[in-house]
Amino acid sequence: MNIITSIKLDFGRETVPITVFAKQYDQESRQVEIIPLNDGQAYTLEAGITARIGATKPDGTTVLDDCTITDGKIYADLTYQMLAVDGIVFAEIGLYKGTALLSSQVFYINVKKGAYDVDAPVSSDEFNALVAALNSVETISAWVEPDATGATIYIRDKDGTVTSAHIDGYNQINSWDDIKYAVRAGLGPTLFPVGTEFTVERETAITAAVGEHNTGVTAAAVDEDIFLHAMGGAHSGHYEATFDGDEWHKEDMETIVLADFGITITGTPEEGDKVIITETAGDIAFVVRDHITTAVADALNPADEHYTYGMILEAKYNYSNTSGSQIGIQFDAAEALFFCSEALPAGTYNFTWDYATGQMVNDTYEFTLTQEVPAGGQIVLGTNSSSTAITSCKISTYASPSSTTPIENNIVVSVGSSGTSLGTISASTSTDDDLNCGQRIMWGSNNYAQSCVRQWLNSDKGLGQVWTPTNKFDRPATWHTSSDKAYRGWMHGFGDDFLGAVLTAKVPCRTNSVFEVDSLDGTEFGTNEKYTLNDKFFLLSRPEIYGTWDSTSYKDGQLLDYYNGLTQAELIHRDKGGTARYTWLRSPNPSYAIHVRYVTTDGSLSYYNAFYSHGVAPACIIG
Repeated sequence: MNIITSIKLDFGRETVPITVFAKQYDQESRQVEIIPLNDGQAYTLEAGITARIGATKPDGTTVLDDCTITDGKIYADLTYQMLAVDGIVFAEIGLYKGTALLSSQVFYINVKKGAYDVDAPVSSDEFNALVAALNSVETISAWVEPDATGATIYIRDKDGTVTSAHIDGYNQINSWDDIKYAVRAGLGPTLFPVGTEFTVERETAITAAVGEHNTGVTAAAVDEDIFLHAMGGAHSGHYEATFDGDEWHKEDMETIVLADFGITITGTPEEGDKVIITETAGDIAFVVRDHITTAVADALNPADEHYTYGMILEAKYNYSNTSGSQIGIQFDAAEALFFCSEALPAGTYNFTWDYATGQMVNDTYEFTLTQEVPAGGQIVLGTNSSSTAITSCKISTYASPSSTTPIENNIVVSVGSSGTSLGTISASTSTDDDLNCGQRIMWGSNNYAQSCVRQWLNSDKGLGQVWTPTNKFDRPATWHTSSDKAYRGWMHGFGDDFLGAVLTAKVPCRTNSVFEVDSLDGTEFGTNEKYTLNDKFFLLSRPEIYGTWDSTSYKDGQLLDYYNGLTQAELIHRDKGGTARYTWLRSPNPSYAIHVRYVTTDGSLSYYNAFYSHGVAPACIIG
């Protein structure tokens, strides 16, 4: 008794949606026959390829099962677990050979609800595909010794202590897929104790060149994003494609389409022509800081409640360049003085400054605009130093918070009360909703949700594409227009293998107690509030490292196991070269609108203005 549904799946492009019918709770009775295509043409599967079906059920749990290949066709069983939940199942076929992975277009399994269930199943994840040798992977400090019933897994922690555990059926782990499924199964604390280190490669550059003896192709270029996704992971190395007169093929003679790897060429290829891709990648070391085994209030948890388990990683070193020196990241930029909810005509305006600090004297100041500022525009007071008198500052106007080109600038500010009053500015208050507070005008915001460092952590975009304004007073990060590739989004350059193992985290946060504004996306913020963010990467908080809060009424995390009991000196964060560095946390010092908590160079807790650039140690949850 077996129903076989035949479909065609393309591995080279997206086609019209393909849906397969099934009934809830069916088992050992339904099979999908997949005819593989490449861009609409027949795709011949070479020797040595294995296939698996990966699927996500309507309740968020997953299935990863082996398929069979017969006469060039792939056969996938629709298992009891795959059909355990009625609704639409998202599925794809993965082809594996060595470390290479090629995935098909997504297809859909429409699981119709069963009318009767003798023994209603509890949907769970299947982990039938934990394969390949652990000791072949250099990126985790662990190795395996198989035996008759499974394997003994050995783990070396940060102190060099070796622990071991015998796992039946889990004797081979060699990929981030395997690691995440092991964590989802609750094996994280056993296989990867707190202190275990992982090393992930992150691409820093990809270039294209042509062969020295080419006769047809004279130049080549490569789209680094397409190439990285096609390879599935980031690895330093050289890759050659050779034209045989008819097709391009890799060094292992596998036929490829250059466009699938983001490669474009100049000239008409001749037999023997080569294209050479050089990829450079750096190592990012992560350390297991804790394991999530159950949801805990005011603590880091997976955002999707279907995931019970998770493994919290934090970068071992602050973000560093190739020489090992820290790359500082601004927490948040100095903000605008005034937001124009309505157009502001040319003319004279004044504001009263009631935040005497340094050379900034309390008084009323005036300035004259020669051009209108449109609705949605900003007035910016060019200072982030209290040693500069307001009369020595120059005002600029912008058409929007995202604009980097001023409508006019170098507008003189002088003592006076002529023209229209914009209101009074105090340290952490103002008399008008469109008027910012003094602290944020000078030194930025300590609201982590609206910070530029949060955007950088969760972006895979290139230079100049990472930052966008988050509130009406927001201004571009200092690194927004940098030509330094270090300021591409943090997620840029990691392979899909690693990023696919990173869960969206539910990150607990808090606001300050003096001044907050709403976000442009409509999120409302008040003072002294708890809130949560759903992020892939994040900074750790004060309580997660120090175990203390600014207020137990507004907890933004719980002490992580790794940091429990460490001395102050052991809390020091360093760059890859070993130098102790100031390191941002996501917690605000709530008594101010600008001060952000950070780990000092002696390991103590302190705070500083958001405008400044300090070190970052990105964290995430694997599962």
